[in-house]
Amino acid sequence: VTQVKKMGEDGKGALRNVRRDALDGYKKLKAAKEMTEDQYSAYEAQIEKIASKAVEAADKIISDKEKELLTV
Repeated sequence: VTQVKKMGEDGKGALRNVRRDALDGYKKLKAAKEMTEDQYSAYEAQIEKIASKAVEAADKIISDKEKELLTV
């Protein structure tokens, strides 16, 4: 069970890194005036929504796997 939690946390950390990298890329576009503030805000909201759903899915997978391992 501990290993499942560790793997899950590692996966969620990777998701956070992808989110951060995506936001950094959009920040660079905004700073270079290739994107408006409104466009950046819209992209940021989309990225946050996708990342939140991915973390929720990871949490469910972790929880389901823990239950499976504990019921054996």
